[in-house]
Amino acid sequence: MARGAALYGQRVPLRVDDENENHALLYYAACTRCRAMMSTEPDILAACWRCGHPQPADRRRQATVERRVQWRLLEEVETETAQGRPAPEWACVSCGRFNPLPDATCANCKRTKRLAHSGPAQQR
Repeated sequence: MARGAALYGQRVPLRVDDENENHALLYYAACTRCRAMMSTEPDILAACWRCGHPQPADRRRQATVERRVQWRLLEEVETETAQGRPAPEWACVSCGRFNPLPDATCANCKRTKRLAHSGPAQQR
């Protein structure tokens, strides 16, 4: 099963502003070459999404930014939004940017929210 895929569907990390709410942390650090923000998890990105420069495997300790997220089923969130709830923002696991829920791709690194864990972004 692919990372981010749940037994019942695709999960997406949503912004959490309340510190008391259950959350997970995603860590990000700057690329050693071009300074683009990127995930510190080597199994998500082994090379920079912007310049393609390979990143050190131990970059987790170099993390400078953390994002509070709550992993939710994408289908459930889309249903809640269609029923009138405000649309939350999703966090790109590759670069850390928060994007509006209706946006299918990250405005920064162009990865899709459904395929955020699968290989390099497609350039257009």
